[in-house]
Amino acid sequence: MKFSSDRKPRSRVLILHPFLFAMYVVLAPLAENIGEVGFEAIRALVTILILVAVCLFILRYLLHESMKAALLTSGGLLLLGTYGHILSLFEQLIVLPDWSILLLAVFWIMLMVGWAYWVTRRMQNPALWNTYLNVVGGILVIFPLYSIATYTRNTPIMEHQVARYREHMLSQAGVKDLDAAPSLDEPARDIYYIILDGYTREDVLKELYDYDNSDFLSSLENRGFFIPTNMRANYPSTVYSLASSLNMSHIYDSPDFLRSGIDSDQEAVLRDALAILIHDNRVAEFLREQGYEIVTFDSGFIWTTITTADTFASSPDIPRFNPATAFEFMVIDSTLGKAFLRLMGEEFIPVQSVFDDHRGRIIFALEHIADFAKQPGPQFVFAHVISPHSPYVFDAQGNPRYGVDPFTLLEQPTVGEWNPSLYTDQVTFVNSMILEEIDEILANSEPAPIIIIQADHSSNLAWQDHHPPPEIRDKLLFPIFAAFYLPDGDDAVKPYPAISPVNVFRLILNRYFGQDLAMLPDESYIIVERNGHRIFEQACISIGECSDQSGAP
Repeated sequence: MKFSSDRKPRSRVLILHPFLFAMYVVLAPLAENIGEVGFEAIRALVTILILVAVCLFILRYLLHESMKAALLTSGGLLLLGTYGHILSLFEQLIVLPDWSILLLAVFWIMLMVGWAYWVTRRMQNPALWNTYLNVVGGILVIFPLYSIATYTRNTPIMEHQVARYREHMLSQAGVKDLDAAPSLDEPARDIYYIILDGYTREDVLKELYDYDNSDFLSSLENRGFFIPTNMRANYPSTVYSLASSLNMSHIYDSPDFLRSGIDSDQEAVLRDALAILIHDNRVAEFLREQGYEIVTFDSGFIWTTITTADTFASSPDIPRFNPATAFEFMVIDSTLGKAFLRLMGEEFIPVQSVFDDHRGRIIFALEHIADFAKQPGPQFVFAHVISPHSPYVFDAQGNPRYGVDPFTLLEQPTVGEWNPSLYTDQVTFVNSMILEEIDEILANSEPAPIIIIQADHSSNLAWQDHHPPPEIRDKLLFPIFAAFYLPDGDDAVKPYPAISPVNVFRLILNRYFGQDLAMLPDESYIIVERNGHRIFEQACISIGECSDQSGAP
């Protein structure tokens, strides 16, 4: 006897969304930092996918339902993955007490418990939810995957296009072909170019941070330094600023030029392209032609760590900076792990070691720059010191400070709160270290050296209400500290109060190497999006009224 049945076989639903959401947690920040991290982020991606697979396996075993196990996993991922972002958003809007971190974490856990109850007890159509979340997850990962794929596709042709832009840039700036004619009476001097990252100008320190820096500046002036009182950065970030100053050229036309040969408008592509101009800069090239040895230091910042120099100085006790580690902390900080890291604080060994390494690089540079004053032969010593810029790893006396913000040197715009004392404490410590190093350089140099101490951009701190008015925004981005020690040379060629970084080495070459380079406009630029493209726009257009800035008076 045969029996028939009207029951249709259950259609199988493809379960992808837990893995898609897990991928998004990693791919979204990776797309913003692909140039620095690259495929070293594979460790974070593989780890989170394995954890999701294990979670699915356990829940499938407990529930005996694959779809509900997947829904529980995805819901947990969404809640875990948004905690850090939500907390950062609240911190930007209002001042939160310390206990709010734990309170929000408890609330998030309650939401996860509620989601678990609804899925296991109340949900009527898990197949529909699975299909919906598959679509949502797929859409989410498309955007960062597209950015990463675009960057990867353009990487092989970037070097060629940058070489073309370098030729164009140097020709436009009149520094492509330089024949040095130093005075026969002038011996070759060591040149020190010390970048103190994010060190703002005296007037801004006083106005915005209630910090009096006059003792430090007086100490420099007593040692023979000139302090420009109205100096401004040309560009408000490290890569753009140093690509300009080390090539004695403006770079405001770089987005359009590079876009003509690279099918991308990503800022990551622009940053990587201009970083090549830091590593292959015209100042070092020119000085090498004059017989100089090039000395660089390990900054921990991939774009300014120039390992191809004649001498690359780094501490044997500190490992090379691993951007993958900083990236993983960034990912953790965007999740419920943010609460864990905050609660564990400085006693958490992985966090402590990363801060210790960064602190060690700063101290190593500030203690060893002067070592090269004792070396024979002219040297160009370039040191990028990531202080007083965050991470905040020193108090005013130089004692270790841990975990004020998550450690990262990468792009994470929501990180940072208005806490001026953390910044000014590092200013105080850096001041004391710099004075000691200058004294040692001057005591051991013969002939007297050329010393330029300069910030790359202003403090770039988050403002207290996170929406600064234009005049405050300008002060957070552009006014910078600098000090020039320029012994002898052509006294007719002097720095002036409003000199900007693009003209620093034009002045040095004029004063000591017989050049006659015109000063470029001391203008400041900011990167903006106009008509769907990124461009450098004069900052005064975005921030205030423009006036004629024609370089040296």
